[in-house]
Amino acid sequence: MRAKAQGNGAVACSPRAREEDKRESGETGRAAGARSGEGGSQLPALSPAQLHSLHPRGSQLSWEEGEELREENDPKTGCKKFATGTQKIEKHEKSESHKKAEKELFLTKFHLFNDRTILACLTAERKEIENNRMILRCIIDAVLFLGIQGLAFRGHREYRGLSSPTTNEGNFLALIKLLAKSDTLLEQHLLRSDRNATYLSPDIQNDLIKSLAAELLSKIVAEIKVAKYFALIVDSTIDISRTDQFSLSLRYVTVNGDAVERFIQFSELPGASAEDFFNVLLSAIKNLGLSITMCYGQSYDGASTMSGEISSLQTRIRAIAPNALFMHCCAHDFNLILIDALSSNIQTRLFFGTLESLFTFFSGSLPHLSVLKEEQCNLIESFALTLKKLCDTRWASRKSAVEAVLQNLPALVIALQTIVDGEIKTCTPKQLSEAKGILATLDTYEFLVFLIFWSKVLEKAFCLSTYLQKSSLDLVTASHLIQIFENDMKNIQSEFESEFKQIENEATELARKCGITTDYKQHRIRKRKRFHEEIAEDEGGLFDAREKFIVESYLVSLDSVINNTSKRFEHFKAVAAKFSGLDPKHFDNADNVNKLEFLADMYSDVIDSQSAIVEEFLSFKDMYKDIMITSGRVKSGVDENLTINSVLKFMIANDMCSIYPNLSRLYHIFLTLPISSAVAERPFSRLKLIKSYLRSTMSEDRLSRLALPCLPNCLASPISTPTNFPTQMPPRTSDPSNPHCSCPLTALTRSHTPTSNGPPRPTPSHTVPPP
Repeated sequence: MRAKAQGNGAVACSPRAREEDKRESGETGRAAGARSGEGGSQLPALSPAQLHSLHPRGSQLSWEEGEELREENDPKTGCKKFATGTQKIEKHEKSESHKKAEKELFLTKFHLFNDRTILACLTAERKEIENNRMILRCIIDAVLFLGIQGLAFRGHREYRGLSSPTTNEGNFLALIKLLAKSDTLLEQHLLRSDRNATYLSPDIQNDLIKSLAAELLSKIVAEIKVAKYFALIVDSTIDISRTDQFSLSLRYVTVNGDAVERFIQFSELPGASAEDFFNVLLSAIKNLGLSITMCYGQSYDGASTMSGEISSLQTRIRAIAPNALFMHCCAHDFNLILIDALSSNIQTRLFFGTLESLFTFFSGSLPHLSVLKEEQCNLIESFALTLKKLCDTRWASRKSAVEAVLQNLPALVIALQTIVDGEIKTCTPKQLSEAKGILATLDTYEFLVFLIFWSKVLEKAFCLSTYLQKSSLDLVTASHLIQIFENDMKNIQSEFESEFKQIENEATELARKCGITTDYKQHRIRKRKRFHEEIAEDEGGLFDAREKFIVESYLVSLDSVINNTSKRFEHFKAVAAKFSGLDPKHFDNADNVNKLEFLADMYSDVIDSQSAIVEEFLSFKDMYKDIMITSGRVKSGVDENLTINSVLKFMIANDMCSIYPNLSRLYHIFLTLPISSAVAERPFSRLKLIKSYLRSTMSEDRLSRLALPCLPNCLASPISTPTNFPTQMPPRTSDPSNPHCSCPLTALTRSHTPTSNGPPRPTPSHTVPPP
């Protein structure tokens, strides 16, 4: 029996020892059951009663058999027999809990060896979002590029694959494919993405255009709200679809003290009356979230609808915004001065009519132009200017036309003489007659004198006209430039003998090159018919051809320029004189106090009182004098010679606006006042490019959205690549409208929510964020 027991793996002992072992085994089982209950995750110990109910024989088991059965089914307890332990191991290996644990162990090992842990998944998700951001950046840059250049987006047919299409697929897709050649990430996106997830569809293009325009407009509106004051600049034109387009631009001062002019939108005008302009303007200002009462300036052209005194647009604006000072566009006014001067006498009209005839004659016939080009190559060593057409609305066209004829005059004379001599067999009799008439005018000395005279006058006029169109120009500086031009014309008039003699010398040199006579043409004096017995009187006419030309042509043109300049800018100079006291160059003028008191009454809603503005002005003037005095001994940190449009910058840079609040507000309003309405006409040039013949059905909203980024002084710029990405990923959801949506491209545009570890992490700095 002892050997048999040993063979079965049991330990031979006395009955008393076996009873003690049973009691110890029971206590060990109960202790293990207690530990199992405390751990929570371990298996609970079963009582003998529970084992009786679970065993097939139930209550027939004895206490000893129940204890053995409990030990056998509890994997946490040991065993006294190796055979029992082996059975327990085999039974446990077949249990569901063991299989589940083995499965979890295998997956854990697989994730560890293949880097599929939670941290690795988060890193991969971040990498995916980063890649998608780079892809979306390329798409947005393409949209910005086409928008800034004013190019069309779509073609006749669109194919979003990388293979070459058989039809024109448009600039946008062609540009994306061009970028993909040097961008591996974008190339993989086009190759592997589903057709409905390339983000290149027309709907996505329209969404990006809309979002970019909305972001640009919101930035402009935010700047205006910070500036508080703004000025209106309005104009209109007819587009290719015969729609009257209303152009709105606003002028304001930035936080740095710079005066800027921004285009806002195009709108369709229902009519051409002042009421139509007024209603469209008020609707646009309301949609921007601005108050028309904060309008402190307005500038339009000279049309009666815009600038009349009774019921024009400027009158209606002044009725609801009393501080909206109207300024007639200086550039338009100056252009009208030149138009009047060009039609002041017969010789001037003949001169500019001849320039127009030259352009028409040579540009309308290829054989004529070929003869001219051949002579230009023989006579002109440098680049030859082409003949220009005169245009009343293109203010630089007159200067360009005069310069082109002045440079090409020898070639023009020879080319016309060649045509008149009949060397071109294809010329019709009408063309020969036109060439002979033009040549007869060019061969006169008066034409050469006027060519030199107007080249000098238009050169000065072009410089002034260019300056008057600058958005950074202020009233006082513009008035000063106008006065300089007027003084130059007066100097030519007062010293016309010396000035005219110099012009004649240059004309004589030019006549020598062209083989033209230097004598003035003597006109026949017409004698008035007298009646019978009428006493003959001396008619007192001018018999000298040179004197007649000076008196009836030269001085008349000069007088017209001087008189119209003085008359048309009289009101503008009066307004600018009221603000001249703010110019540091005129701080010591005796009437500055009176001018400031007038401005305090004029802007009483923003200026506290006359005494307050005068006190601040005197204090600022003393401070400025101290700077000028000490700047000779100590190197000053500011510009010693402040100009009137840089005083506000100086005050902002040195935190002086709180010290001089009324004075700073006055400078702010002064810089807000517009000089010209040229900024409202610049979008018309882009309008012709955007809304062309092939895109004539474009809607007003899309037209404004495409015009915003392509205009000068625009805030649009390529997207900068961010260097930081969020360390905590938002919860993954399936709702695309949720700001924390798990869509990779949607996650690019969300704002990161604040965490308990610190302030919210900002969104990467984009100039124009995606939609």
